[in-house]
Amino acid sequence: MNPCYRPGYRNGYELTYEHNDYSLKARVRRRPLRTWRYLFWDVTAAGVLAVVGSLGVGWFFSEKLLKPNPSSRPGYDVEVLDSEAGKVKLSPNANARRSGTYGLKWVGGYGQVGRILHTDESGLMREFRAMRGTPEPGTALLDSYAFPHDPERAFGLQYEEITVNSELGELPAWYIEGTKDTCMIFVHGHGAERGEALRILHTIVRQGFASLIITYRNDPETPKSPDGLYHLGQTEWRDLEAAADYALANGAKDLLLVGYSMGGAITCTFLRESDRAAKVRGVVLDAPALDWDAILALGARERGLPRVAVPISKSILSFRTGINWSVIGQVERAGEFDVPILLFHGDRDETVPVESSDAFAEARPDLVTYQRIHGAGHVESWNLNPEGYRETVERFLLEVF
Repeated sequence: MNPCYRPGYRNGYELTYEHNDYSLKARVRRRPLRTWRYLFWDVTAAGVLAVVGSLGVGWFFSEKLLKPNPSSRPGYDVEVLDSEAGKVKLSPNANARRSGTYGLKWVGGYGQVGRILHTDESGLMREFRAMRGTPEPGTALLDSYAFPHDPERAFGLQYEEITVNSELGELPAWYIEGTKDTCMIFVHGHGAERGEALRILHTIVRQGFASLIITYRNDPETPKSPDGLYHLGQTEWRDLEAAADYALANGAKDLLLVGYSMGGAITCTFLRESDRAAKVRGVVLDAPALDWDAILALGARERGLPRVAVPISKSILSFRTGINWSVIGQVERAGEFDVPILLFHGDRDETVPVESSDAFAEARPDLVTYQRIHGAGHVESWNLNPEGYRETVERFLLEVF
């Protein structure tokens, strides 16, 4: 060995020294083996973190879609400042400025707010109709359902609390008799209540139709599915089928269906899967969940997540429930429908993208009467223009019958 060449190692580097007449120089060379070992572990760790993160995102979305939550009426917090005959003064925040007709719910009372009359720095004045009590200053809720809890408190309508016998057990429902031999069945949305139907119920009853406002598996007052999870319409349609059997057994000769949000997915799956679909004369859909890919993609965008979150979430959803996406994808199977459909969807829907209804209506212009409502949020087309909504529904019923 050259006495002037002394190798050594320090901190992963190989050090060699050369001596000549003028200097002692060190040459540094990185050890290749250690370099690739560190790189391997860095890449492995990054891959593991990416996989764990992606699975976490997928599980989060699966929880949001599959996990039944205690039913809560959708709405917006507002602050009541004062009230007088026919008017209520609210703190002028973004919620209080929402256009349209909403319920105003507070502890022990209920009313309804309409158009904005005046606004300034001190507050915002809106039309107000008292329905139960007088609002005191304090926190209240703008209620999207717009009416108190049940048909009697909302409109003075007499109704019967009945039960529908499904494959999982008894499902509570409201039933209102009609003068016609057609029954209209209402199917609420994801985590919603029967009260979602109240906005249009009075119109239907006034037309003489019997009305059946149903619940389905995993609602707070109903039997749970074996896994305790929603199946996004793939199994829930059988509860709608049980309700159809009840209506047909109690005098109805044919049916009209109304589906809100996930209730729209349930309704559409029923139309393709059930033998009772032949009894359906027409359908009204409001902000229906027609394309779950689009719903997941919208949720990912709102949270700043990459597009890859969608297929990962779908895989986890399928793993947990056995969901078959081709069964509940309504847009891609639009050609299978054969009944007239009235479709409402707001273009400011931040839950179910309006583009899915655009695509469905474009695919079936022969069947679909489409109302794309500018400025309306999720299932809030009625709230933005109650009179226009009512007239559209009445016109559709005249065409169907």
